[in-house]
Amino acid sequence: MTEAERREFFRVNDDVRISYRCLDDRGAEQLARVIKSGLPSAFQLRSQLDATDRELAEARKGLVELPQALVHYLDLMEQRLQQLATITQLLTDNPETTAVCEVSLSGNGIALPTDQQMVAGQAVELCMQLSGGAGAIHALAAVTSCRQQGQRYQTAMEFRLIDDEDRETIVRRTMARQAEQIRAAANEDDL
Repeated sequence: MTEAERREFFRVNDDVRISYRCLDDRGAEQLARVIKSGLPSAFQLRSQLDATDRELAEARKGLVELPQALVHYLDLMEQRLQQLATITQLLTDNPETTAVCEVSLSGNGIALPTDQQMVAGQAVELCMQLSGGAGAIHALAAVTSCRQQGQRYQTAMEFRLIDDEDRETIVRRTMARQAEQIRAAANEDDL
């Protein structure tokens, strides 16, 4: 990717929940197949379950006068959803890292703090959840640079394979974040 293509998208700093895992060539091929298939990953399923839980909680507030049998049924369904969420969480836990951290994000890639040094070209699996309630994003990335900053490393990665809808989600979030930053700067100037 050329420098001009790399700068095609806005880049902003934002807090994201992120999990990453270095991959060998075989792991990168398998992940590429998963992403291309369009089938949801366990991480994406967990995010969808969380979103459904929030919607159910809101909808339930409006259901005041229900028959007791229906209330019992809804309680059982809620328990089932929680059990599924727990199973999905067990599948998505990544021992490498699952943390909320500030990253530099664009539609082309991401720069994030890592505990380990990585080499340029290293394939990396990324599972991200953006702030602002956006869904889960699953991508294959490649390290473009890695430099030490204190005890950690600032690692820049370029998305190599990402669903078009996920890229659009990132672009929308970066545009919203940029608008927030412009408003905050304007408010500071008014003071």
